[in-house]
Amino acid sequence: MEDQRFKEVVYGPYCEAWKVIRLLQHCTEHTGDWDKWYEEFDRFCKAYPENKFAYDLGKFLMDAAEDIKKMNGEDV
Repeated sequence: MEDQRFKEVVYGPYCEAWKVIRLLQHCTEHTGDWDKWYEEFDRFCKAYPENKFAYDLGKFLMDAAEDIKKMNGEDV
């Protein structure tokens, strides 16, 4: 895959996914800005409608949200 295509299909969605994950830093079961997280998650999903790699990242984001929520709950 050419560099430019790789950046569009893989690197771009990967960087955007990281920004969505970062919003989870202080989210627990009952606290945190879950509305903001969902808004950004939804934006991410709509930004790459035909990109299988981004779709897989979206599934990962859902699992990551649950994992991070649990880890943050253990820290309180």
